[in-house]
Amino acid sequence: MARPLTREQCRWVADRAGEYWLRWFIAWPPVLWLAVQIGPPAGAVIHLLFTALAGWTLVGVTVAVARTRREQTQLEA
Repeated sequence: MARPLTREQCRWVADRAGEYWLRWFIAWPPVLWLAVQIGPPAGAVIHLLFTALAGWTLVGVTVAVARTRREQTQLEA
């Protein structure tokens, strides 16, 4: 990302973290099936790009959740 998320954006993403994870895990089997049906090398590229995009998104979601929890902990202290 070019800029870090704002506090409001982090909270919004953190509130929907479960949905993000669920959607990626639902999408995983069809993408793998498609990659196998297409075959190499295009199937491998599809699998690699999907994995990279999912990883990028889910790392961002994890960071947003961590920032939100840290902020809540600091407010409680």
